[in-house]
Amino acid sequence: MRHTDATRAFVADCAAALGLPAPPMDEVQLSTFGDNEEMGRALNQLVLTGPKRATAALLRDYWDEPMPAVGVWVCSLWPDGTPALLWRVRQVDVVPFGEVDAAFAWDEGEGDRTLEDWRRGHQAYFERQAAAQGWTFTDAEPIVLERFELIWPRP
Repeated sequence: MRHTDATRAFVADCAAALGLPAPPMDEVQLSTFGDNEEMGRALNQLVLTGPKRATAALLRDYWDEPMPAVGVWVCSLWPDGTPALLWRVRQVDVVPFGEVDAAFAWDEGEGDRTLEDWRRGHQAYFERQAAAQGWTFTDAEPIVLERFELIWPRP
């Protein structure tokens, strides 16, 4: 994904509102949630309303994009590509899917926030991704676990 005039303006406006200098745009990552419009909207709403303070992705998704890193700003986009919010990465871990714990499931803030619900929903999501790309998802697949703090809009 590449920055647009809209994402550049959004980041600059947010930094100004926070009283901070705008970071260089090559240091601000772009992100989208889910694999469909409904999921993308719902997950951004969970960040905006508070329970979602983490996200998970397949490690293999980062073959052509930078990995999240502590301190980096991320601009999450609505499904139509317009900026939704900014977060700052607090923690990044890479673990096999089968080793994701209940604390992370809670922090991700989806469903009923239990590990069982997290595994069920994410396994289905990652299996769809794997099938579309022609490989088989297993519990050993490395997952990038990212915890973040919402910085704009202010919670």
